[in-house]
Amino acid sequence: MREIYNQAFSPLPDFTPITEDEAWLIAEKILSIADPRLLKLVFKGDEPVGFLFAYPNVSRGLQKAKGRLWPFGWWHLMRDFKRTRMLDINGIGLLPEHQGVGATAVLYSELAKTVSEFDFEYADIVQIAEKNMKSFGEMDNLGVKWHKRHRVYRKTL
Repeated sequence: MREIYNQAFSPLPDFTPITEDEAWLIAEKILSIADPRLLKLVFKGDEPVGFLFAYPNVSRGLQKAKGRLWPFGWWHLMRDFKRTRMLDINGIGLLPEHQGVGATAVLYSELAKTVSEFDFEYADIVQIAEKNMKSFGEMDNLGVKWHKRHRVYRKTL
């Protein structure tokens, strides 16, 4: 997934590749909250060419926990995992040669089948940079209604 991610997003301005050590750290953190059913891969033959990752939004639980796990913050988080009706779609990447040929639709179609097993009512596609016109175009074709933008600001200190 690291290689796919790095290749998929390298043309974007402000992109920084993920190192192997960072990938292991991210995987460790994400897998601690992930439901494997919400991770989708698309293959061409035996080779993975893309991925999609989603997880329950637990921001309400984080707010109630006030950012602290102890002494009772963990309880708010665990409760929100079971109660949340919001799904965050936070990672999608396709190798450049497989972009624009329907793989995104396959990933979202498979995710939609899985999501029907849960009680989610809403999904939020997060962290798509405002300058990522390919993703916006594909999402518009799939009927996504946008309600926020992700921008990168810089200030020299």
